[in-house]
Amino acid sequence: VQIQLTGLDNGGLPKGTPPIAAVSKAGSDRSSLTSSKSMTALFGGLPKYSISVKGETIPRSFSRISAGCIPVRAPSNGEKAQVLMITSLSTTPSGEPLWTLPKGEVVPEEKSTSAAQREGVEEAGVTGSLSQSLGYFPTEDPTKFVEIFLLEDVEEIEWAERYLRERQWFTIHDALRLPLKHAYIADVLDALMEWLSDGNEVTSQATGCGGDKGR
Repeated sequence: VQIQLTGLDNGGLPKGTPPIAAVSKAGSDRSSLTSSKSMTALFGGLPKYSISVKGETIPRSFSRISAGCIPVRAPSNGEKAQVLMITSLSTTPSGEPLWTLPKGEVVPEEKSTSAAQREGVEEAGVTGSLSQSLGYFPTEDPTKFVEIFLLEDVEEIEWAERYLRERQWFTIHDALRLPLKHAYIADVLDALMEWLSDGNEVTSQATGCGGDKGR
């Protein structure tokens, strides 16, 4: 999908597009890219899990864009997939860890796929193959969006932030029960479940140090 964005207003959206950050799922206060009107205006009506510019550099006038990944592996317990979550550098008021996904800002002239791979290595100590984009997700900052890619063929490696973070495999349902650093993380997990419910499968296993940990 080649997206050319010109004549932007409304925080970087094409003129006349409803603010994406104001769109919420029915029965939820989490913002997400589920509005058919705003999706049609911005992406031609593509389903949210296939919204992608396929690694092309996003014009900086669009918005502040971050990119990240959700490492996945084939199930071992009847679930459709397991996901690797990492702890944030912050905690709940009671001291519990907050869980998140590796992500970071796309720097000028950088491809979103490159940023997602970089953050996977730096924050989670994982390498692998980026496949499906699950789409753009609004953050608490209305000018900032995060594009999340599936990371398959995961290999867990030693990484510098292992002294600051934990990483652990969870079923999608268990991940949704975690205290999450950002509300959009739940939307990413929902999007992954939707992608799987459409008949897609995760077939690759994780390798490397800690590859057998999970629940």
